[in-house]
Order: sequence, then structure tokens, then C-alpha cells
Amino acid sequence: MRNRCAVLGSLSCDQQSARGLRLTFRARPSYSVEMSSIPLGTKGFVYCLATDSHGYTKIGATTLHPEVRAFQLTCATASPHPFRVIHFREVPDCNAAEAALHARFAGRRINESREFFSVSPDEAALALDDICGDRQYVPAGLDEYPWARLFATFPDDGDGRSLTTEEQAACRRLETKTA
Repeated sequence: MRNRCAVLGSLSCDQQSARGLRLTFRARPSYSVEMSSIPLGTKGFVYCLATDSHGYTKIGATTLHPEVRAFQLTCATASPHPFRVIHFREVPDCNAAEAALHARFAGRRINESREFFSVSPDEAALALDDICGDRQYVPAGLDEYPWARLFATFPDDGDGRSLTTEEQAACRRLETKTA
């Protein structure tokens, strides 16, 4: 399924991204942008984006770098604040990972035809890591608390468990550093 989006007039957007990239997009009058769905089984990225304009998190998939996708959305929407990349993962099948993440938050979807969810960016990012099978995301603010940062990387199924040998070793290394 392909959607055609015509950009009328001149559109210009300069945005300083969180990672220091400076991207510029300028559309010419009557410039057409082809938007299509990503074929099944395509390697790509699943991302969690947020903006200060509302309290929702956008969860999507792209074959572009998520910083580029955030920039596109910032330029293409009427949002007064830029989209920020909260977290992303490169996955072998971005459609399957995106669908699993959407299913997890199905009851909290704002509109069935949009990819915005009433979940915190941290909750979405942690769920993305759970779907990918390992923990890479560390919520903002934990940098100043090394023990909290370390424990945030440990997977938790909610039932409690003993630390693995590797996790115990990581605790000992941190204990030596902070002592």
C-alpha cells in the first residue's frame, strides 16, 4: 500500500538534533514524497520518540536512522517542539518488532491509525529492550546513581531471581570503584 503526499509551497526545516547532527530539508513547490510500508522481514530500526508538545510516545519502524526519522516527523507535523529519539534498536525484522511493541501497548494507543501511545518514553524504551531480549536502555537521571544504573541493565521478569555470575561480577567491580 502506497500513500502519496504532496508538499505545496516551500517547506524548510533546520533542526539541531540530540546527537549534534544538523539536518536540513527543503521541499520545492509541488514536490511529491512517496511513503510506503516496509516489506516484511526487512532489517531496520524500531524507535521510541517523544516531544515536549504532548505526553505521548511515538513507537515506529524505519529503514532510515531514527535521528533522520525524528527530523522528518518534526518537519512534517505541526508539532511546535522537535521529536527526540529516546531509544532505538536495529533489528533483523523491524515489522515484527514494531508489531510486538504495538501489541504490548494496544490498550493505550491514542488512535488506531497513528503510532502514538499513552506510555512514558522510559516505559516504551524498556519494553523495546524486553522484546529484543536484552537491556540496553538506562532511564535518564540514573547516571548519577551507579548502582541504579547497573541494576537497570539486569533483565527482570517481575518474579524476582538470583543474580547471574556475570551480574555478580559486575556488582563486585562497581563496589570496588565506589568504595
